[in-house]
Amino acid sequence: REVARYGMGARIRSVTEGPDGALWVLEDERNNSTGRLLKLTPSR
Repeated sequence: REVARYGMGARIRSVTEGPDGALWVLEDERNNSTGRLLKLTPSR
């Protein structure tokens, strides 16, 4: 069941949880060939 959808302007290629609980997100842009590797951590 889909809970929410957010327009990010990029396609998410992979999501992995690291040993510290952080989420690593690999995305690629739709309009050019650049991409990003994002580390998402909870706010403290």
